[in-house]
Amino acid sequence: ALAAIGAEGVEDDLRRYATPTCPHVNLGGTCELALATLQNKPTDNLPPCACQYTTRDPAVGRPGATAEDIPQLGEELMQADQKLYERYVAMFSLRNLGGPAAAGALARALVEDQSSAVLRHE
Repeated sequence: ALAAIGAEGVEDDLRRYATPTCPHVNLGGTCELALATLQNKPTDNLPPCACQYTTRDPAVGRPGATAEDIPQLGEELMQADQKLYERYVAMFSLRNLGGPAAAGALARALVEDQSSAVLRHE
């Protein structure tokens, strides 16, 4: 929520918990994501994507992604060794693209991913 509202001066607090050694895995993942969201925050007032969604999401989908990118995006979403923010970029790219193949990739992550309750929550 701190990143979503653009709270100022919270980076140090987020860094404290956004570490692999954080004893609270979900808190660590949430802080990692919030910190990356603040670091990648757009500096303009343009719409978040050229799609039907007007939400301010933790990550913006990949610009220029097409239906041909869906298999690769689905694989990126499932890569537990990647930064959570990068997996979110793949997830929101799939959401923005829509359609049966993108929905299937999102459903696969929801069912099969065991690495991040934060990711499955989104």
